[in-house]
Amino acid sequence: MTDRNVASHSPTERLPALAEAVQAAGMISLQLQARANASHAPPGLFPALPASALARVAAEAQSSLQAAAHHDLQSLQPRSQALLTAIESLARSAIALDEGADLALGLRGLAVDLDHCRVEVRALTRAVAQQAEMIRVSEQKIWGALATELDRVEGPDGPLMASCERIEAIGLEIAGTARAAMTGLGISLSHCHEISAALCGLANRAVLLPRAKPEALTLDGPFVDFPELCQPVWALLGEYHALASEAQTVAIALALASRAAAQSNFSDDYAECLHLLEELFTSFAVEYRALAVAVLRKSRHDKAVARLAVDRRLWQAAADAVSEILRRDRAGDEGKRAILPADAQAA
Repeated sequence: MTDRNVASHSPTERLPALAEAVQAAGMISLQLQARANASHAPPGLFPALPASALARVAAEAQSSLQAAAHHDLQSLQPRSQALLTAIESLARSAIALDEGADLALGLRGLAVDLDHCRVEVRALTRAVAQQAEMIRVSEQKIWGALATELDRVEGPDGPLMASCERIEAIGLEIAGTARAAMTGLGISLSHCHEISAALCGLANRAVLLPRAKPEALTLDGPFVDFPELCQPVWALLGEYHALASEAQTVAIALALASRAAAQSNFSDDYAECLHLLEELFTSFAVEYRALAVAVLRKSRHDKAVARLAVDRRLWQAAADAVSEILRRDRAGDEGKRAILPADAQAA
């Protein structure tokens, strides 16, 4: 995550922070998109379970995640893309600033555009935070129902509880390894999207496979390019398959709780990135209004122009980051490799 202490940074430090924040927001948005697509696909949903209190809460959680996915795909993702398009246009305008007689006018116009982006970011941040809270409520309900069911069936220290704890630990390991892979190795956003989609389907693959066919568990898609993910992914598949063989309702409830937790965490990260963007846009709007005054004063003109020359190169980096994200976003699902079977595209 990028540094939130905006006020302590010089302008030449804040512009790289802007490019970094845009890149981070774009990657998280793509991961949310992959999860929403998986959660929203009817072929990948968990089947109806035998009637029980846990099954009822699991069904409610699945419905809530479906509703959140629908809202994400129909509202949040288009708004995210519109925001990125506005940021790209803003960056291009900053790059194209003419150092001639109309420079002050161009700077004032750029400040207005920054204000518009700030307003859009603030509105999107509120919407993302509201959705995260809705998902968190479902997450808390299903964790509570799962704990109650396990205590009723076997007490606090039974084998099912131990299995759930192992799955949680492996899931955290996979999440950390995947995040490091996606943020530290400079992989393409297309590959990032594939990893996210594949991780979304892991639990369903294991839980929904016939009990007699553990050999059907296979690793394919992006995992072959990241051997550090293969061992924990294999372990997770095996643990989920074993748990589902003993108590499928518990396995499905755990998968839904884990999916809700991941979804709310990604949404929180996205809201944090957006809040940083809002702070950066506010800061730059103030600075460019001040520069618009400075370029009209002979004593400060040359210094202001030199500052803009540095900014122009840094705005180019921000524009490049946005362009890459938009290319991936606009591509949608075209040309994507088959990562998971059609009946295992949600987790």
